[in-house]
Amino acid sequence: MKNFGHVMWFRQRDGFGVVVDCHGTEFYFDKSVIPCNKKMCSGVLIEFDVNPAILDVRCISKITVLRSSSKISAIKELIEYKQKQLVFSI
Repeated sequence: MKNFGHVMWFRQRDGFGVVVDCHGTEFYFDKSVIPCNKKMCSGVLIEFDVNPAILDVRCISKITVLRSSSKISAIKELIEYKQKQLVFSI
């Protein structure tokens, strides 16, 4: 199942960060799940998959960067993205 959220913080030097979804749940990720041509920073809107193999901590297994923008415009982008998905699924 795909989830949506934004990067709360990412520590480039150490290669890990935290994503928050629309329910306020935090997910850990490291640089291995970031697409090779993308940079992570606070506020980036992403689509992600949760790693079911790790039970102790909520971890991300795959990230797709949707938009690098401010939180307000990121929310607008998410709404537009979800609306497009609904149109294609009908």
